[in-house]
Amino acid sequence: MRCCFVMRTDKRAIPVWMNLFLSLSMTAFMGLVLFLPLWLESPWLMGGIIILSLPLNTPFWSLIHEAIHKNLHPHRAVNEWMGRCMALVFGASFEVLRFGHRMHHQYNREWESEFYDRQEPYIFAALQHYFKMLGGLYLTEVILTFLMALLRLRTSRALAQKIFPDPEHAQAAYRNLLSSEKIGLVRLDAFLIFSLYAASLWVYGALWPLCLLLIGGRALMISIMDNAYHYATPLDNSIPAKELRVPLLISRIILHFNHHATHHAHPGLSWSQLPLHHQRQGGVYHENFMRAVIAQFKGPLRR
Repeated sequence: MRCCFVMRTDKRAIPVWMNLFLSLSMTAFMGLVLFLPLWLESPWLMGGIIILSLPLNTPFWSLIHEAIHKNLHPHRAVNEWMGRCMALVFGASFEVLRFGHRMHHQYNREWESEFYDRQEPYIFAALQHYFKMLGGLYLTEVILTFLMALLRLRTSRALAQKIFPDPEHAQAAYRNLLSSEKIGLVRLDAFLIFSLYAASLWVYGALWPLCLLLIGGRALMISIMDNAYHYATPLDNSIPAKELRVPLLISRIILHFNHHATHHAHPGLSWSQLPLHHQRQGGVYHENFMRAVIAQFKGPLRR
């Protein structure tokens, strides 16, 4: 059972002004954190602010996710511009993030399974699972951004054939990521991201470990949270994601991302509509939020 990436957004239901406020304020704050030494002198205070900012990467990604689904703003050009600007501060090309998320929807549980065959050595499955969960998901998107920017298009397409031996997957990569137009956008994004983060490292100077803490903490936060919604869900995609129970305030802070099964069933819904549709579908939760986050540390599961 395959979930197609179909987006039929009710543009009238998009909370435009709230999205604008959240996007601008989050982008500005995340940008300021990249240059804390310009405003502060105490390394301890800077470190504390960076650590406190790490959980905000979850709603920050949620806003980028809204732009990917064209749910951030009803005007297509504004939606694209907002999504691209946030992605630059996030540290990965918007085109790469969009492609990865489209494949996540269309081939859910095919690419991201933590299950392994009994004949497969556990150590290999464990390395793959923990790498992805403990930062690898985010770092892969960052590395892919710069790899695509540096390689010739012909070389990128040849690599795609090796990475995606299934012709259907390879063709999806050609259409949605490896066209001349998309590669041009990725290269521009990579240049801007490199410039932004190189300037950040220069500003931090001898305090560069704090800048790495910011990037590493983001990688850990994004990868752990993204994996929690899908860990141990059926391989037949009968339950594409989990609905996780969380206090209402936290649900609002993460833009109701805990209603993840509802999102997979209706990817065109704005984040503000998810709780209502969750109730209409019976209001059932699969698991407690923190329990789902902790459960994935059990590691890969046998089929």
